[in-house]
Amino acid sequence: MTWAESIPSGRSDAFERDRVVRLVADDGYHVHRLIYEALAKDGVRDFLFAPFAVTGGLHVVLVRSRDVRTRFAEGQRFQMTLRAMPSVKTDGRRRSIGAGRSKDSLRLRWIRARGRENGFDLLSDPEMRVERVRLEEAKTPFAFNACIYRAPIRVAEPGKFTDAYIRGLGQGRAWGCGMIVLREA
Repeated sequence: MTWAESIPSGRSDAFERDRVVRLVADDGYHVHRLIYEALAKDGVRDFLFAPFAVTGGLHVVLVRSRDVRTRFAEGQRFQMTLRAMPSVKTDGRRRSIGAGRSKDSLRLRWIRARGRENGFDLLSDPEMRVERVRLEEAKTPFAFNACIYRAPIRVAEPGKFTDAYIRGLGQGRAWGCGMIVLREA
């Protein structure tokens, strides 16, 4: 199964507000700008989005309103896909975790900690894929490492998990990181 095929189809009420939009973009900032221009109301972002690269330079962008009415139950199991900007604090500043296999243990520690804090348990070590996101057209150009996590999870604390599902996880939500994408297990 490819990453694009793993995006949920909207089969249950938990996913009925998800929409898939196809965009062509070379720069992560273009995706950000197009999504914000299309969906932000009076400069307010009441949505989360997550772009996933597919073949031919296309991005599939999943968008979900934060006005979602989803209820989770303890013990519920899902296949989770999360595009995140895992970071560590050094010298008083947050820095995204670099690329390379040597950083896998830091990325794994990051997602396990987010799970404990946000009411879910990883049922196995996640599949992890790192991509470099460049925002060259931003006012101040920059780049960061996004990690796409894919793993089976179990809801441990429904209240905390619901908050994380609505709010998103970690930093970089303006750049398409943090949206928890679920598929029924």
